[in-house]
Amino acid sequence: IRVDVVRKSSSTKVKAYYSSDMLGGRSVPYPLRLEPTTVAKYFEEREKFNPANYLKNPMVLMMIFVAVMAFVMPKVVENMDPEELAKYKEEVKKGGGTMGALKNALNDPGPTRS
Repeated sequence: IRVDVVRKSSSTKVKAYYSSDMLGGRSVPYPLRLEPTTVAKYFEEREKFNPANYLKNPMVLMMIFVAVMAFVMPKVVENMDPEELAKYKEEVKKGGGTMGALKNALNDPGPTRS
């Protein structure tokens, strides 16, 4: 629908035409009675709650890793050889702490086979 508004000095004329009949001049009665064809969406729908989204967060991943290591490390220490356990405890007592002992254990190639 095309709406033409013509304003002259004291009066205003409003005429509406069907868009296909603009040249033919078939006008639409005024006031216009229009009905919507679709419902306008003014707001976006909120994203649904998904607990799996928390696993994409690096901080959550680090917390899960620390929690797992807190339960796994004691089991690993229980299954160590008595000699390695004594060596590990000695290195922790030296002042390097647990991190120093782990660093030395990683850097130590261990016994060589002949």
